[in-house]
Amino acid sequence: MNLPADFIATSDDWHAEKPKPQFFKSLIAECSLPPAQIVYVGDRLDNDIQPALRAGLVAAFIRRGPWGYQHQHDPNISHAHIHLMGLHELPAALVTYNNHETGNA
Repeated sequence: MNLPADFIATSDDWHAEKPKPQFFKSLIAECSLPPAQIVYVGDRLDNDIQPALRAGLVAAFIRRGPWGYQHQHDPNISHAHIHLMGLHELPAALVTYNNHETGNA
């Protein structure tokens, strides 16, 4: 596919489906980084954001597609570390998030 990615995997590769903890454990193991240094972007509260938070990942909610629009008003979505309207916002949002976390805001 020639994509600029460190790795590409699916739940089938790991024999684990979201939102099961094993999916997120496999992701963390594949990344070889502490969970707090991994950003997980998702559009579903139940399938992406909540399990990513439970796994200790940085959760980024993206409001796109039917799930993103449906879940945007759920009060629990506020627990996501980052909120995006589109993926194009991710680089700047990561800079802001990292500055806030390191006290450089």
